[in-house]
Amino acid sequence: MNEHVLCTVSGVVVIGAQRGRTLGFPTANVDQSPASAALPPDGVYAGLCDTGEPIDGRASFAAAISVGTNPTFNGTERTVEAHLLDFAGDLYGRTLTVHFLSFIRGMRRFDSVDELVRQMHDDRRVARSLVARSVGGKQTNAAGMTEFPRWPDTLALPPDHGLGSAESMAVRREV
Repeated sequence: MNEHVLCTVSGVVVIGAQRGRTLGFPTANVDQSPASAALPPDGVYAGLCDTGEPIDGRASFAAAISVGTNPTFNGTERTVEAHLLDFAGDLYGRTLTVHFLSFIRGMRRFDSVDELVRQMHDDRRVARSLVARSVGGKQTNAAGMTEFPRWPDTLALPPDHGLGSAESMAVRREV
């Protein structure tokens, strides 16, 4: 296992535009006030989100994470939105720690919402695969959902993540 992540940010989950839930991809909007200099470049990432206190016996969830301005919806504010895989609870007001593990793709504007949703399905599939490859100890529960242990001391970062070394990105690790 590799001891590096691309970066880690923490913040309180706040109410966003709530578009994700209407598209079938609810997201936790992580407040970055004041703006965090440690954010990676705009794009979609695979990662883990730590809820601090366990929810239904789990405190860490695999996630597809978006950093950017939501160009398909003409957004102007840079946001961090995490779609926690296999999670259907309420995180508003909780502090969420987001660990970026792998770059999936750059941020782009889509010609239609349908095109965006198709891409989000692919992003979720890729995120699940990358997190499973990066973090050992995953298990499947009785409902067939992938479970991950609480945030481990070390992580494996796939060598093909495409963003150079973690050190070159001024990594900040909070555990």
